[in-house]
Amino acid sequence: MKINRKIGIVLLCLLALGFAMQRFLPKDSVETASVLRVGAGDDITGVLLKEIQKQSDAAGDGLSLIGSYIFVDCCASAAQWALQAEEIDLGFFCSQAAISMLHNNDDFEMYAPVILNGEVIAAQVPPEELRTLGVPRKRSFLKDIAQNTYPAVEAMPEINRAYLLVSMNSGDIDGAVLDVCDAARTGENVSFLPVSDTPYISYCLVVRRGIEETDAFRRFLALYEQAISMLNTSEGKIAAMGMDEDFWKLCGTEFLPIT
Repeated sequence: MKINRKIGIVLLCLLALGFAMQRFLPKDSVETASVLRVGAGDDITGVLLKEIQKQSDAAGDGLSLIGSYIFVDCCASAAQWALQAEEIDLGFFCSQAAISMLHNNDDFEMYAPVILNGEVIAAQVPPEELRTLGVPRKRSFLKDIAQNTYPAVEAMPEINRAYLLVSMNSGDIDGAVLDVCDAARTGENVSFLPVSDTPYISYCLVVRRGIEETDAFRRFLALYEQAISMLNTSEGKIAAMGMDEDFWKLCGTEFLPIT
């Protein structure tokens, strides 16, 4: 009986201690809402995510982007799986990928558009001679936009992003719709053209439902605003992605405020 009584007292003490620790001690940062897992592409959205992380590191505010990662292409199966399998809490996706995924998953929602005019046309011929224009795979919305701007274009084959420049340099296509980050990899005999005469949405922010109410997400939004204030300057774009001021004026690339 004495042994049972001692065991009971010990269990009560442990229970009381556990309650006290849960109630009064600070929670581990990994177990709180201060952790966000963000997905971004190996493109202009990756540049944006890196700048957000840079702002977070400089502020030292404790927001952790542990688990965030860069996927090759937001239209690739790995990027879509990451969202649908809830491997990430939020991510930057092109308009077409976002609409397609949200159609099949009610756990996420489109929070806001984030980037305007994130692409540019690289061409080896004058605009009036542009007949074949390569477009990134699964980005048919860019076909519609470019066709309206350049009605003389006769063919727009969808090509893996990694091979767009190769196809153009080999003469298979006259030009290619590139992510603005890829413009610095083009050759000297290439001219640049805007994809559209009017602004269009390239990327959106997709978030897990309910995350908008967390302190981490609110802090993320503040860091996002700080990041785009840097990237919306010519100096910020040149430092992050290269090229010159005239190029960025031609593209009209803009990071949109969302708060």
